[in-house]
Amino acid sequence: MSWKLAAGSLFAVAGIAIGLWVTQDGNQQVTVTQGNSKDNQQEITKAVDVAGNDKAKPEEVAEKDRLPLPKKKAPLPKIDGTPVVFWQATEKLQTVDKFDVPVHHLKVEPAYIKSIQVGQVLEFPIPELNKSFIAKLTDTANSFNGVHVWTGIMVDGGPTENVIVTRGKTQTHITISSLEGIYSAVVQNDTGETQIINENHIKAAVDEPPVVFNGNLQAPPER
Repeated sequence: MSWKLAAGSLFAVAGIAIGLWVTQDGNQQVTVTQGNSKDNQQEITKAVDVAGNDKAKPEEVAEKDRLPLPKKKAPLPKIDGTPVVFWQATEKLQTVDKFDVPVHHLKVEPAYIKSIQVGQVLEFPIPELNKSFIAKLTDTANSFNGVHVWTGIMVDGGPTENVIVTRGKTQTHITISSLEGIYSAVVQNDTGETQIINENHIKAAVDEPPVVFNGNLQAPPER
């Protein structure tokens, strides 16, 4: 073979594209074509880095697949003295029952009902007053038929102010006695749906004075 033929063959071989396949985790493949050896090395390094870092974070996967991220659970009330808001307002703020008594609708995290224990400090917002009462559960007792009762004192409250929590199988009743009034709440244990009323409104409805018509005493009209 003459030197011209050898040179021609060498240039021919040099002119053929060189395919390099880099496999990462058996899935990622990168092709590097003919070029300067330094440039090829940079491209290979870059490709390997991309392949090696192609492990998406959970947030990126959720965004990519349009899947909602798991919601963080509300922390359960503790017994270290940290106040926890026991219920929240809902879109259905207030209704009126058949006795014209205002009923406020709230929502409790069902897990809160199951975790009630002595030592917890619970905050009870009262929509009617636009304020909250903070109570610490201090005593407990088991009652008949699986009913559990807790009593508590108001933090910075007077001697006549207190809270009583009575948990049954399906409902939990909470009575908040304060100087501003007595408030009774009924919580559905499974859903956390809560209705609260001011017992003073019930008393006003019951104590409504009779009606005098044509000189005759009549009972209050039915509602």
